[in-house]
Amino acid sequence: MSAAQLAELRARTQNANELNELARAANGHGVTAAERRKAEAELQAAVGTKEAKRLRENALRQAGARGKGLGRWFG
Repeated sequence: MSAAQLAELRARTQNANELNELARAANGHGVTAAERRKAEAELQAAVGTKEAKRLRENALRQAGARGKGLGRWFG
């Protein structure tokens, strides 16, 4: 891989990690209520409402929660 490709992959990985942390915080895992609201607003500003909802659901599933909707049977 070239240095440019490696740098691009590192940037995408870092962005994904930051969004995942925001999603966990927006779900209230280990943060105060004020921090949860702030993380939720930041997440929605970064990716939009629909994608934020998907990221929050994924974070819940990673934490062991059951899926909602069709994800319960197909996810």
